[in-house]
Amino acid sequence: MTQNDLVVVGIDVAKDKVDACIRTVTERRTFPTTASGRRSLIAWLRKHQVGKAVMEASGGYERVWAKALRQTALEVRIVDPKRVRSFAESAGRLAKNDKIDAEMIAWFAETFSEAPSQVEDPAHEEIKALVKGRKSLIDLRARLEMQEGT
Repeated sequence: MTQNDLVVVGIDVAKDKVDACIRTVTERRTFPTTASGRRSLIAWLRKHQVGKAVMEASGGYERVWAKALRQTALEVRIVDPKRVRSFAESAGRLAKNDKIDAEMIAWFAETFSEAPSQVEDPAHEEIKALVKGRKSLIDLRARLEMQEGT
């Protein structure tokens, strides 16, 4: 068990699937990125009495999974992939595949179990999207101005 006996799942998110690992029961599964896949993951997590799900930020693909898990009152934590990678390097676990990544995320979450979880904040997500859109427009304007000057 983890330091506080909370069962943790590490989830490696890809565009069309997730790989999940519960280290305390040596269980690994893959679920498709579909409504059915999310329901199957949730049922599997309930079966193993998982209390916290941890996943890396993965270009937005993690959002739909995090939302579905939060709706079941599961604690969800989205972590910086660089931190997990550094953790894996320090443990000498540099192999790169989705199942190993899910295990590394779970191990990272167990090791740093006291770190706070992120709260879902739709307003913050919308602001981030607007800032990203604005930056894209500024970059586009700069490129167009450079083309006009040449």
